[in-house]
Amino acid sequence: MGKIVTKITPETFKKHIEPYLSKARRGYVSRIGLEKIFNAIVYKLVTGCQWKEIKIEEEGGKRVSYQAIYWHYRKWSKDGSLKRVWEKSLEVIEEQLDLSELNLDGSHTIAKKGAKASATKVEKRQRQPIFCQ
Repeated sequence: MGKIVTKITPETFKKHIEPYLSKARRGYVSRIGLEKIFNAIVYKLVTGCQWKEIKIEEEGGKRVSYQAIYWHYRKWSKDGSLKRVWEKSLEVIEEQLDLSELNLDGSHTIAKKGAKASATKVEKRQRQPIFCQ
């Protein structure tokens, strides 16, 4: 079983990921590179840590706020960029995929709430009013 990649090199990012991510319109350029933001998002998704626990250092030694990373994550999720990256990455490794062994996790299975009507619930139904004449 292979190791889960949590950091992508800038060359790999430029070649395989950046073409499918949406970028800012009107010429705005982020203070931090998109590859660092993408790596932070991958790290968060793999480790399951809180957004506040993500730390990215800029070249000048300043720390980038986790809100900037979360903002990019929400933007790329809503506009379908992350879905496009996922689909294209699957196309690239399609020949290498071995689907003969899959591990499924039941923690994401929907849990149905409620139960069949029991005798106690049936008894609590309102009774018809009794009219006296």
